[in-house]
Amino acid sequence: MCNRDVDHYSSHHLVPKSRSKKSRKLIILCKPCHGMIHRIFTNRELEADYYDLPRIKKHPEVKKFLGWVRKQDPNKKIKIR
Repeated sequence: MCNRDVDHYSSHHLVPKSRSKKSRKLIILCKPCHGMIHRIFTNRELEADYYDLPRIKKHPEVKKFLGWVRKQDPNKKIKIR
């Protein structure tokens, strides 16, 4: 999502496993981006409104986060609150 070249990545289910037994679409994200998605959105919101990367990236909080995280050292540990 942030296009940084990091050492470790995480898999994100576009439709949460708890919300759908059929959909298994995954995207690969850095851990801070993955954490931020789950901080901002509930599983219900991810299923109903934010089920693909372009929709997620349009959200104002995500845009703000991406602007910040892209400037960070890719190997620096970033804590998501």
